[in-house]
Amino acid sequence: MALTHRKNRSGKLKRLAVLGAAMCLGASSVSHAGGGVMSLDFCADQYVLAFADKDDIASVSFEAEGENSFFSGRADGVPRNMGSIEEVLMLKPDLVVRTWRGSRASDALALKLGIKTFQPPYAMTQEDNIANLNVAAEAVGGGEKAAAMTADLRARWEILKSAPKIPLRSVYMTPSGFTAGTGTFVDDIIRLAGLETVAKDAGINGWVPLPLEKMVINPPDVVIGAFFLEGKVHISHWSGGRHGAFRGLLDEKPTIMVPSSYLSCGGSFFVEAAEYIRAEATRLSLVSKIETSKKENGS
Repeated sequence: MALTHRKNRSGKLKRLAVLGAAMCLGASSVSHAGGGVMSLDFCADQYVLAFADKDDIASVSFEAEGENSFFSGRADGVPRNMGSIEEVLMLKPDLVVRTWRGSRASDALALKLGIKTFQPPYAMTQEDNIANLNVAAEAVGGGEKAAAMTADLRARWEILKSAPKIPLRSVYMTPSGFTAGTGTFVDDIIRLAGLETVAKDAGINGWVPLPLEKMVINPPDVVIGAFFLEGKVHISHWSGGRHGAFRGLLDEKPTIMVPSSYLSCGGSFFVEAAEYIRAEATRLSLVSKIETSKKENGS
């Protein structure tokens, strides 16, 4: 009984702490007159910042200007929130947009109070990501903006698909020692950029620890990474990311570090990510450098 009491008391204290932090973080959010659009996480922020008029944005998440936010430059001066249901109830927006933060239970509570919620479908393909832009834009009232954006994305997508292939074998690496195999949006992005990946030959499927033995036996030509520069990814003591062979790949192979904002929200910005990888491979003259290196090594 005492244990249950302590748990309940702890839960209440946590809720009060979240509410207090929200009020301190965004007093301007609390003073909003109600209505408008509110987003609860940095992936939801992207839809709101892309398609909603700034005057119609009640609040975005506290991460909206962080390194994972593609449209961080549009978040300046916009009220912030911590993503709690308490803030939703205080602000009383017309619509709450969320992706990974929040829950069905909080959606149901908001709906009871007349607050609509929107969570875009999970995108399995690049086509799904473009479709989600249109769906989200309709939800927040920015259909015309989405039409222009998707038309531009489709044109650039076609250019990428028709561009000459880059004869380099690449491997994707993260600080935690994981890689993206076949069937992942990152593998699709790298191949859209024109590079080959080691995934198929190495039998890598989905998100798995990078098989370092295979990389040592048959090394890639180039490393493509993300999330290394932020220094915020926890690396356990047992992680392959601490292995000497893992560090050796980063030190010895040409490396393209993709900004985390291009990959943080699934494949939402797959065109921008692929363009970045291709542009970096060209800028660094990777093909000529690697071919020269292979000739010098007699391979």
